[in-house]
Amino acid sequence: MVDLDSRCYAGAAHEMATPLATIAVTAKEMEHDATVRLRDHRSQEDAQLIRSQVERCRSILERMGTQGADPFGETPKSTELDALLLQVKEKFPEAQSRIHLCIDEGLSNCLIPVRAAVEALSALVKNALDASPHGKPVVVRAVKVDEGRVRFVIRDEGTGMSPEVMERVAEPFFTMKQCVECLMAAMCGVLICASFGFAQSDAAIRGSVTAKADNSLLPDVEIRLESPLLAEPLGTKSGDNGQFAFQRLVPGPYMIRASREGFQEQTIQLTLKPREIQNITLELSLRGIEQSVEVHAITGLAPTYSPSSTTLQRETIDDLPVDQRNNLPDMIAITAPGMIRSHDDFVHVRGNEIALNTFINGVSFWENPHSVFSAGLSPDIIQSASVMTGGFPAEYGNRFGGVIDIVTKSGLSMNNEGSLT
Repeated sequence: MVDLDSRCYAGAAHEMATPLATIAVTAKEMEHDATVRLRDHRSQEDAQLIRSQVERCRSILERMGTQGADPFGETPKSTELDALLLQVKEKFPEAQSRIHLCIDEGLSNCLIPVRAAVEALSALVKNALDASPHGKPVVVRAVKVDEGRVRFVIRDEGTGMSPEVMERVAEPFFTMKQCVECLMAAMCGVLICASFGFAQSDAAIRGSVTAKADNSLLPDVEIRLESPLLAEPLGTKSGDNGQFAFQRLVPGPYMIRASREGFQEQTIQLTLKPREIQNITLELSLRGIEQSVEVHAITGLAPTYSPSSTTLQRETIDDLPVDQRNNLPDMIAITAPGMIRSHDDFVHVRGNEIALNTFINGVSFWENPHSVFSAGLSPDIIQSASVMTGGFPAEYGNRFGGVIDIVTKSGLSMNNEGSLT
């Protein structure tokens, strides 16, 4: 049935487009003749009225063509009242100084079909401007009726309608121009009421906030409601009894965030069904005490040695004289106990001159790091080095002499520097 209605709406919109275009062109020509050739101000106003009504019909047909499948019409959206009324005011660029907007204290936003409301209020404001003497103000006011309802009141300084006209204002095909506009205003008022009636049938969220430790109710908790269905997040606070509520919500997905000083933030995701009222309980846990202690160590302390192992840190290497730290054998012989330099300039460990087994980042390095046998290993790349002369752990295998286990710098903290030897 809905699909059939959609096709009917789209078909009607297509069929009405051509005659409306003809009316629009004819009205434009009438307005031009009345302005330039006839200089008839009243005929010019009539032509402008026809064109404005054609534009309104075109807007309605667009909605019929694109939203015909929605049996409820335009979906209400949460919008700021000042932004809504500002859209109405911008419809009248030549009379903006006459239109005054007022919003009662405590009102901020409402759930309403925005486009339909703007059109309805604009029609009422236009009638008020036409009815008021030139230069007199028109007041558009949003009034809070009760919890969940807002009323729009439009006041002008016109003379009003006579009793005879009031009796006939609701008659069909009553063609007096002023009365037609009044009838249009009445229909717009019905449209706004119907829109709010639809909004009141939407979903809602109600809940309470408690402390997880003792289930006590928590007041003054910041509650934030987020959803792609909202123009912007909604916010509220829990009352003295820990209760909170969000009314007139469009069905769909929502996320609630609850936060209070001294407690951990809690987040809940939920989905609202049409006309559903979800009751939830938010439990906040106490936030742990955060404390940090900074310890600053002074470099240059004398390193401690074990009988069979010595670890050289980067700071120890940097403290060596330049001519000693640039040569790996010199560095080992000076800093590690039990090392001997012989006539061949080798480092002798436990009487074995070439059995200084080298590991680099945990990988066995069989090539002798001495500059006589290879290009040599620069101490500048060393972050730490452990020199062991006995009691090797099993991971080093069957080794003789000594073991030097080197860990290189990561490279992330190295400067763009180097040395020549």
